[in-house]
Amino acid sequence: MVESELLERSLVPKTVTRSVKWETPDGDMAKINFDASFQQDLNTSKAEAWACLHVVTFGEELGFLEICVEGDTLMVNKGVTTTREDRSCISNVIKAVKSKCANFTKIKFRFVPCSTNTTAHALTKEGRSHERLEYWMEEAPASVEDIVNKDRIGIGNE
Repeated sequence: MVESELLERSLVPKTVTRSVKWETPDGDMAKINFDASFQQDLNTSKAEAWACLHVVTFGEELGFLEICVEGDTLMVNKGVTTTREDRSCISNVIKAVKSKCANFTKIKFRFVPCSTNTTAHALTKEGRSHERLEYWMEEAPASVEDIVNKDRIGIGNE
């Protein structure tokens, strides 16, 4: 197993003691969820780090000044929120994400464990059926809308 995956697994809490559900972003923040679908020969953390960079870039290109970026990989979340030098295999991608943070007046990164991040997983499952990178704004695919609405009101995340 790759060293970064072992580290990531050791950092992830064995149990989630509180119920994690969809949260309204602060003030005028735009909320962007990310998750990565990847092939077995690719490193999970690298795929997730690239997905994080894509959504931060996406928010920047749309002209958002305040964003909340939500994902389910603790290693990526810790990498982008720490002030210490990152020496992991995803350090270059983490540096790229951090460099984009200066383009926002407020940016918040939120870790949501994969067992509770039903919205991101539903979107990832839908994304696997497409051969190219896609972004969905305002309207999710019909196959995901029910899950997103349940997540929003806290049903199914207990």
